Amino acid sequence: MHFTNPKCVESSKIGVLNLKSKTSIMKKLLTLTMLLILCNIGILKAQTIYVHAGASGSNNGTSWTNAYTNLATAINNAPSGANLWVAAGTYRFVSGSPRSSSFQITNKSLNFFGGFPTAGNPSSLSQRNPFAMETIISGDIENNDPTFLNTTNNSTSGREDNAYHVISISQNMSSYTVNFDGIVIEGGNANGGAVDTKIGAAVYYRRNINGDQNGFHNILFRNCKIRNNTAENGAFIASKLDFLHCRQVNIQIHNSQIFNNNATDFPIHFSQAPANVVVSYFFEMIGNVVFNNANFNNNGSGLIHATSNATYSGSYSGYKYQIHFNTFSNNTFPNALGGIICAEGATQNTRQSSLEAGNNIVYGNTTEKFLYSRSGQPKIQNFYLDYNMLQETDSFTLQYDGGNTLIGINPNMTNSGSMNYLDYKLSNCSQAINSGNLTIYSKDQSSAITIVLPYSTDIASQPRTTHGVLDRGALEYQESNYPVTTTLNENICFGETFLFDGDELNATGLYSKTYSRSGNCDSIVKLNLIVRDDFVININAEEVAGVLYIGVAAEGQSQGGFSGYQWYKNDTLLVGETNFFTPASGVGYYHCIVTKSQLGSSCVKKSPIYNLGMPALNIPQLQAENIQVYPNPTQNLVSWNLDNIGTVTLYDNFGRAIAQTQENFFELGNLPSGIYYLKFENTIGVTRVIKN
Repeated sequence: MHFTNPKCVESSKIGVLNLKSKTSIMKKLLTLTMLLILCNIGILKAQTIYVHAGASGSNNGTSWTNAYTNLATAINNAPSGANLWVAAGTYRFVSGSPRSSSFQITNKSLNFFGGFPTAGNPSSLSQRNPFAMETIISGDIENNDPTFLNTTNNSTSGREDNAYHVISISQNMSSYTVNFDGIVIEGGNANGGAVDTKIGAAVYYRRNINGDQNGFHNILFRNCKIRNNTAENGAFIASKLDFLHCRQVNIQIHNSQIFNNNATDFPIHFSQAPANVVVSYFFEMIGNVVFNNANFNNNGSGLIHATSNATYSGSYSGYKYQIHFNTFSNNTFPNALGGIICAEGATQNTRQSSLEAGNNIVYGNTTEKFLYSRSGQPKIQNFYLDYNMLQETDSFTLQYDGGNTLIGINPNMTNSGSMNYLDYKLSNCSQAINSGNLTIYSKDQSSAITIVLPYSTDIASQPRTTHGVLDRGALEYQESNYPVTTTLNENICFGETFLFDGDELNATGLYSKTYSRSGNCDSIVKLNLIVRDDFVININAEEVAGVLYIGVAAEGQSQGGFSGYQWYKNDTLLVGETNFFTPASGVGYYHCIVTKSQLGSSCVKKSPIYNLGMPALNIPQLQAENIQVYPNPTQNLVSWNLDNIGTVTLYDNFGRAIAQTQENFFELGNLPSGIYYLKFENTIGVTRVIKN
């Protein structure tokens, strides 16, 4: 222990993790709603172009009467940043068009809004009903697709004339946003001979030029239906990052239905990039119902390709995947292999890839795995996996949180397995009701992130937090017969106990108590108990500038290291002695009560006792007739008149042993003047010696 400056008082700043209350959740959702309203105001100020397959006017997109009847023409003629209002109906290429045909968006930003009625000249977005009045963009060129089954694949008869890509997005290094709101994308079949025609049946995205400029490419889906697409990879969406400098790519899928998308591998999302690519790739799915999709890979992979997909021996920004509040059900895999998410990292710089997945329901799929990593592939290293509801554990079990994920509990959806997304709602008494959380933790609970919901409503346009707490999955329960789940988060110090319904708990863990209540729904109280770590206190003494100090230090530190101190001598409070050190005030027993801050609260602990002096000093000195010490006082030599008294120990006035001898004398000439004590091994007591 080393006291560099005993006059300085140590200070400590402790960070406190703020957990979101119910009120703050609602404020956050309302704030986000206002931001979205402001964003929509900005969108509405852009040029509006009208598209209506049945319009009979001038065909120039200036009104519903004069709407474009051909969507491809509208896209080609639209200026960057325009809003395309598209009436209900089906938009496809004319019969006989080549399979390479697609609705091509090149080097421009566009906003697609579907679900407008075909009559009445609607004038606001609120007049849409996208799920009921479908605006369909189709790759079924000949309009002859057979009924889509869970066995339909990219070589099924009748689909051989479908477009490889329904929508193609090709952007250069400038910043662009393509927004699909209330659009149905269907009928793509990516089964061509070239690499580009094997991926991205519904939506195919690529950057079309290399460059170092900061280009932000944003592709957003909201209130969409993505269905009836087949591919080798990425039946829904595929990103092909052909160039080393791709900068930032953001793909966001919100409150949408994703079903009947089948692929040899990764029917929902696939990305491909060269080694050493410089890209910040962000993929987000929030609030979607993902059902009836199929992966045909016999070796097993996933619905979602959440991998870094490159060696990255060079510099890059990284890949980030956020998968929150989705419902995955009735998706099929051969031989129950694979998983919902194929979570693989890079072969180098693995810390650069991350996966955040919270509040998802994964139940009723032919695979029981949420996460999966192919044999020989590295896993993503950085995880926040919390508050999910899973049918069974998987090979990533050790990455999950300390108990907030429910495993093996049926979420009781109303009619899961059907082709109606509303049948994936939660039934009465489901444990997914009121058990979600926007704050999700890392496995060791040392850090947390807060999920930001993009909208205040769920996929069915019902308010989130209907009963004050978020539900897990995509659909918020709207009825009144639900379990009441209360979660307590408590911290105690090492050595303490916490009383939980009569049980004295002293170990970190998630504890649960179930109580019967009316309506056949149990009331559940959960306790997330964290026992803070024990800690070591070292105590020692050191002389500085002729003054002896007693101090404490945390393990591994030379001094201090705690957030509070109070010193005692002989169990008596030393008023004002609140530093990590105290000057010694004579012989006695010293100890310090230290305070250590952990996880936002504090623990106190008593240090070991420092005995300044020795117990023998409390014994009366021997009388001269028993032993004679001379000369006393002395300037150098001190002797005694007895032999065979064993080892003689010389102590200074602080009780520190400074010399021993088997002879009958000590030389004190090199010692400073002061009081010293002689302790004779075979006698009782000590004798004081004065050195002049």
